[in-house]
Amino acid sequence: MATTHTREIISINVINDGTNDVVSDVVFKFTSNNDSEVLNGPESERVTIRNFNVETEGVSNSSEGFVEFANLTQEIIEGWIGEQFVNFCSRIESENSNHFDFRISDITNPPAPRVVKRDRPW
Repeated sequence: MATTHTREIISINVINDGTNDVVSDVVFKFTSNNDSEVLNGPESERVTIRNFNVETEGVSNSSEGFVEFANLTQEIIEGWIGEQFVNFCSRIESENSNHFDFRISDITNPPAPRVVKRDRPW
């Protein structure tokens, strides 16, 4: 039983000045899947949608290192977001893996019920 994590950009917004195509923010979809036979259907997947802002102050298509919109890759954009993105990925992957581990344990080793029905003693 393994958990896999993927991420993809589902939306890119640019500054609306008509000429620069400077990326202002992106929306990522983070998906974690667990292939355990214990978890079924929706229980085996967790999806998180998160918006990240990109620094745009002083950036234009004439800035040093500017990447044309047509040449952008997901990896380039992830690099722009930097440490905030790396930390979020680590946190969400850890939280989702722990969630799956807890659910699997809860299903395969359910806790004893807090209250049980007993027959009358007479």
